[in-house]
Amino acid sequence: MKHRDIKIRHFAIFVIGNLCTHTESLENVYKTGHLKVLLDYAFPACDCQDAQFQALSAIRSLGTRTEFRYKLLEEGV
Repeated sequence: MKHRDIKIRHFAIFVIGNLCTHTESLENVYKTGHLKVLLDYAFPACDCQDAQFQALSAIRSLGTRTEFRYKLLEEGV
């Protein structure tokens, strides 16, 4: 994969992470299937610690709401 593609993916994770800082955006992040993307980057095969940190932070933000905590458990988080 090209360096530019990797950077774009990492920036996308940062955007999703920023969306998760706003409680009104959490449901949209979950409904659009971004939890799987976050999980992929939370436990990456690559060693991009910045993207991993951002993904874990976003997952933690999702877990602040009770209804999403159960969904995270269903996903195996």
